[in-house]
Amino acid sequence: MRTVIIPPPGILGLGRSRTVDVIGHLPTDADCDTIADLLAPLGVSLSWGPGHQAHLRTLTAITTEQEVWALQIVVAVTDCRIVWHKAAG
Repeated sequence: MRTVIIPPPGILGLGRSRTVDVIGHLPTDADCDTIADLLAPLGVSLSWGPGHQAHLRTLTAITTEQEVWALQIVVAVTDCRIVWHKAAG
């Protein structure tokens, strides 16, 4: 994801700006299926939220190595925001 800084209207926009996140690669349906299939053995489920956010939910406790692998799977396909939800308990 790249961040574009857009100055507001006014006198050169000095001291003020806003940022807009731009997703460079939106995942296709096939990409989503592939990601879900790769995450299933880890005990991680995938759902999509508003603004093309990938929500990863662990179904059981997983190791840090498994968590990193799950994140790498998503990052390899898309640069959208990732929201991580740990298993309760």
